[in-house]
Amino acid sequence: GRTAVSVEALVASDIYQELSMAVGLPVHVSFQRVQILEPGGLNIVIHAEEGHPGDFAIKFGLELATATKGPALLFDCVREQSAVTKARERLERIGASSPNASRLATRVRHGNSSLQLILELQARQCDLLVMGWDAEKSMLGQGRSARTVREALLHGVGVCLVQNEAVSPKRMLICTAAGEPGKRDVSFGGRIARRVGAQVTVLHVLQESTSQSQQERI
Repeated sequence: GRTAVSVEALVASDIYQELSMAVGLPVHVSFQRVQILEPGGLNIVIHAEEGHPGDFAIKFGLELATATKGPALLFDCVREQSAVTKARERLERIGASSPNASRLATRVRHGNSSLQLILELQARQCDLLVMGWDAEKSMLGQGRSARTVREALLHGVGVCLVQNEAVSPKRMLICTAAGEPGKRDVSFGGRIARRVGAQVTVLHVLQESTSQSQQERI
């Protein structure tokens, strides 16, 4: 999804001296054949809990999966094994109505919801988790969402929290730190924005101790 490509070149040792190359020397490279592949879409897991705000997360997640043209998984977890079939049928009905149905899978586990969701994220190696967020319950410590979010972020998975009914984003604010983590934020946010056609604002807050050279680099 980028307009520029980073190329790493390897020079065979037996011809290195003939090329008179040195570290840091600019080199112009030409290619006889170039193959450009369509950028891959985001690999999304949608935590499809029944009821609000889970229903909002399902709708938003499916719209995002359709816009980004990537694979998506509708995931739910139930307490008892006997409830798995009913939950799977619910997810299959939801998935069948999606324009992205051919790239949509469903998965139902039973047990601890937070634990099973993290295990699924690890197994699938997804880019983004979309889930409902009940701010009141999370603040009161009654919800599992906060724990799930922390674990997902620790495993390198982006998290999109949906509180209310929402549509595919048209404006995005990327709040970023400096250094490599900041680059990853911008790159990941840019992937989403490019696919959904959103207008992006990148925000970085400078500290009073930030030097002039650091400001210019940012």
